[in-house]
Amino acid sequence: MYKEIDVEETRMPKWAAAADAQQKNRDNRKLWTPEQQQQLEGLYLYASRVYNARVFYNYREKFMVVKVEKPSKGNLLSTDVREFDYWAAQQNIDIVRTKNNILYRINREAA
Repeated sequence: MYKEIDVEETRMPKWAAAADAQQKNRDNRKLWTPEQQQQLEGLYLYASRVYNARVFYNYREKFMVVKVEKPSKGNLLSTDVREFDYWAAQQNIDIVRTKNNILYRINREAA
């Protein structure tokens, strides 16, 4: 169900990475329809309810993503998260694990 990717965490200072992400969000949001933006908002709200972790979303050119930052092991084993993952897979949402995070990606083709 999960794809795993090995990525290096950014070497950019956190404040600069945050400013860069905000700018990309502003630039890329207009590439997505209001319906697609609502789909991302729904995914974000659902993830926020099932994870006890920091959750946020980003717009990119080829995909929209909800990022769950450093979820706990207990959280990952919860029934709510398993149900959420099952639901996401049924919606053709890619679930990607990195070293520290889980990404729920809505690809442009699937949106």
